[in-house]
Amino acid sequence: MRVVLAGPRPVAGAARQVEPPVHCCRRHDCAPFAQRLRQLERDGLVSRTYHAEVPPRVEYEATPLAKTLTPVFSSIVQWSSEHLGEVLVARAAYDAGKSAN
Repeated sequence: MRVVLAGPRPVAGAARQVEPPVHCCRRHDCAPFAQRLRQLERDGLVSRTYHAEVPPRVEYEATPLAKTLTPVFSSIVQWSSEHLGEVLVARAAYDAGKSAN
């Protein structure tokens, strides 16, 4: 959602901005990402604009409904930045326990 909240994006351009980036050098590479965008479109969170040009181009953009989620995402980002160290410590402890078994 962060990617489409930033403004209209073609599928390949949006895919490169997610973490980790999705590289759409071939059509099938973007299929799962495009499928997720279609699900968001169905939920009313993303609008899809098809441009009849050669080659065809499709852009996705956040709808007003999706933009109401901005404060929620901002809170998650804030929480993540404040607690990332704790999450990393927990992951390391978990991984260390798994490797000991």
